[in-house]
Amino acid sequence: MQAMKKLKITEMERLTTEAFRRETKLPIVVVLDDVRSMNNVGSVFRTADAFRLEGLVLCGITARPPHPDIHKTALGAEDSVEWRYAADSVEAVRELRAAGYEVLALEQAHDSVSLETFAPQPGVRYALVLGNEVRGVRDEVMAEVTTSLEIPQHGTKHSLNVSVAAGIALWQLAAPLLPHTQPMSHDATPLVETTEDGSLTLFAPTFGEHYHSTHGAVQESLHIYIGLALEERLRAERGATEPLRLFEVGFGTGLNALLTWQRAEAERRPVHYYSIEKYPVGPEVYEALHYEGVTGSLDPAEALGALHTAPWGEAVALSPFFTIEKLHSDLTECTFPEGLSVIYYDAFSPESQPELWAEELFARPLRCRPPRSRTHDPTAPRARCAVVSSVRASSSSVSLGLQGSVRCYVPVCRGSTLISFSLLSLRLSCVCSYLSPLPRPSRQRLKGAS
Repeated sequence: MQAMKKLKITEMERLTTEAFRRETKLPIVVVLDDVRSMNNVGSVFRTADAFRLEGLVLCGITARPPHPDIHKTALGAEDSVEWRYAADSVEAVRELRAAGYEVLALEQAHDSVSLETFAPQPGVRYALVLGNEVRGVRDEVMAEVTTSLEIPQHGTKHSLNVSVAAGIALWQLAAPLLPHTQPMSHDATPLVETTEDGSLTLFAPTFGEHYHSTHGAVQESLHIYIGLALEERLRAERGATEPLRLFEVGFGTGLNALLTWQRAEAERRPVHYYSIEKYPVGPEVYEALHYEGVTGSLDPAEALGALHTAPWGEAVALSPFFTIEKLHSDLTECTFPEGLSVIYYDAFSPESQPELWAEELFARPLRCRPPRSRTHDPTAPRARCAVVSSVRASSSSVSLGLQGSVRCYVPVCRGSTLISFSLLSLRLSCVCSYLSPLPRPSRQRLKGAS
């Protein structure tokens, strides 16, 4: 049996405080009603940071940051988590109710609900009230809450430490709403949208991101992934007969794979298409997609269906010129195949998936570019690898430091203009800055999605 190895802090890839503030929060607010211990207050801050909650309301005698005793257990979470002070917890709860929150108390009461039976509903905003270490939640506050939640206890003691109870209760509330525990189905089903060129894309509520540019899904894929990468490699390797090996980060709708398959058929050049996807869309999603405007020898609907129904984890030859190998996995845990000629780095933006834009991770697939053996000349340089990425972000920037002889295109959407950076060097460092977010068209939920 392989021995377990603990992660180093540097391997956990946590958000920075600034990135945390930009992230979408879970719709949960914690109200501390006269919590006396500063260590308990700090612990609740740290738990709120862990689950990326909206914030805290500190009421009455509850201590407020900055204070060394709060920092001792918060460890800086008091800087990342939003908080405000309210002198009267009753008024604070009434304000939350007026703002549309369902107010819950963690307390032993008549008609309380056992915590493990409570199921938080997507789309509902919750406020959880935690009371004083001795007296609990005040009676005046209990009169204002919708539901009282109780943690079952089977020993001799009548209560738990307030910070321990907070961790248990907040995990129960947060777990069904967290992205990694919420598959892309039901309430998180992507929404079908029509982009400006008439082609369809998806909007993922889990990430708050579109799968393509809203200015044109097909237009973006044809210009960036096919035009700047695939066709460039096909021209450079004109006459080659061995399969061109291509790796895509983010299978998504399958549009890039569909367009690549069409080009492989047109050029009669075999392509081995690897694609990794952590959150595959279901049949109710991909069956609603159609790309009639895509031209070529293949029927777009039939080809798209074949791409999505191809089994995961297997190399499937869909034609003599196109083999697809889909990987249902996390990119951070992926072993990249050798001999890659083209990489479609089609991840969500650095704001939604910062872990996929770390310099070390971004550079890993570049080490798998084609070897010298293709030229049969031991003195020849290694073959180049075309890397393309379309970045759709609302703000901030991403820095990419890439080592090796590679060609990297990093297109950036600025308004309706698509700007491409094409650089070739032994050391490539580029910083891409983004302007305002792209407009979001009207959305329609798929049939059968709740």
